[in-house]
Amino acid sequence: KTGMALGVQEGIVIEERSITLGPGDYLVTYTDGVTDTFSPDGELFGLECLVRSAGEAAFSGGADSAQGMLQALDTRIEDFTHHAPAIDDSTMLVLYRRL
Repeated sequence: KTGMALGVQEGIVIEERSITLGPGDYLVTYTDGVTDTFSPDGELFGLECLVRSAGEAAFSGGADSAQGMLQALDTRIEDFTHHAPAIDDSTMLVLYRRL
């Protein structure tokens, strides 16, 4: 068979890694629809803005749970886009270790 399924590319190498979350650590996973979001002025949200936004939420005390972090990031993206409809699908998954 030839052809590709949606979102699948040939030749992609995936590395397996293990990490340990310490107390108070977050793990944020996301699809490219999150970082490929644009403002009405054409500015790209990008990875740097996502990382900065997560850090600000974590260190300001504005996110004390996985749900809190997800809400903080969602609010940041909505503010960035001025609530414009998304042009791509986006998904985020947040894990938070309390103890």
